[in-house]
Amino acid sequence: MIRVNDNYVIEVDPYNYTPKEDLHRTDKNGDPLFKTIGYYNNLRSAVKGVLDYDIKKSLSDGDKSLYEAVRVVNEAYSR
Repeated sequence: MIRVNDNYVIEVDPYNYTPKEDLHRTDKNGDPLFKTIGYYNNLRSAVKGVLDYDIKKSLSDGDKSLYEAVRVVNEAYSR
């Protein structure tokens, strides 16, 4: 598993790269819970999937002006 940051990981298997959001909770067995973002055939696409997901999540939190939306996108790409 590749840890992207505190909120995202990418699981790797022989067939896919699977980015997941860390829900910061555990199941009844104490294992961490993740929400699957998607399935990708290469690491570059998986990283871009995490970035796009994070941007969409930020933009869906209430109304934003075009200026604020552009700022959110620019900040995401500068990290």
